[in-house]
Amino acid sequence: MTLDRPSRIAVVEDEQSDLTFIRKAFERGSLTHEVQEFGTGRAFLDYFSNAVEPNPPPDLVLLDLSLPVMSGLDVLSEVRNGAVCPNVVIIVLTSSSYRVEVEEAYGTGANAFVTKPARLSELDDLVQLIENFWLGMAQLPYS
Repeated sequence: MTLDRPSRIAVVEDEQSDLTFIRKAFERGSLTHEVQEFGTGRAFLDYFSNAVEPNPPPDLVLLDLSLPVMSGLDVLSEVRNGAVCPNVVIIVLTSSSYRVEVEEAYGTGANAFVTKPARLSELDDLVQLIENFWLGMAQLPYS
């Protein structure tokens, strides 16, 4: 089920170069997106928990595990415990592929765990897969 509006994607990533590559990959994608970038997990949580003027929830979150101040797993745990957008789709997109981190991410409520691609063409392929499945076929909780 394709959204009838631009999809809202939140990218929680502290590496500026990775943020740029991810944003550009979504710009090259086949759908229209509003990509919001957050350099820390705390910035992401604060933005979506603003009680004075609530922000519309993202349709999808790409979450790095290695974040300053607050780890991606801690962010994931807070989201899943109802801090903000508890039902949002969260894809862990990280450099790690350690089995223990994969298990912890799924155990904490990640919808998917993906190791960051090494090449830009692979990132474009990943974005196409995300568009096709998560933003095209899957029924999202906030759509």
